[in-house]
Amino acid sequence: MNEIMTSAGRMSKADAARMRFAKHYEIMRKYHTQVNRIKNGNIAKNNKTGRTGVWLDPKRNIYQAYITVNYKKMHLGCFDSYAEAVEARIEAEHKYYDPLIAAIEEEFS
Repeated sequence: MNEIMTSAGRMSKADAARMRFAKHYEIMRKYHTQVNRIKNGNIAKNNKTGRTGVWLDPKRNIYQAYITVNYKKMHLGCFDSYAEAVEARIEAEHKYYDPLIAAIEEEFS
């Protein structure tokens, strides 16, 4: 069966996928961010620390934390322990991502 029921009525699966992509693309264009990545918290396969936005500087043997907002990388600091770096990253996520996600859900839901 190639049709599904949506709030807009019956439509093909391809049309439904196009509508989802159009909505996703509109969000990316307006807010300059990939909301699905923020919400899902997926970790890149080449991540060595296990936490997005935290990396170990092998030369100085310290952890650095960063966050990317509106395609701009913001340095959060250098930390002696992994736990401190993760804590800084989580605080930054709440500060920058929570209001963004709330605004997007309010506008596009």
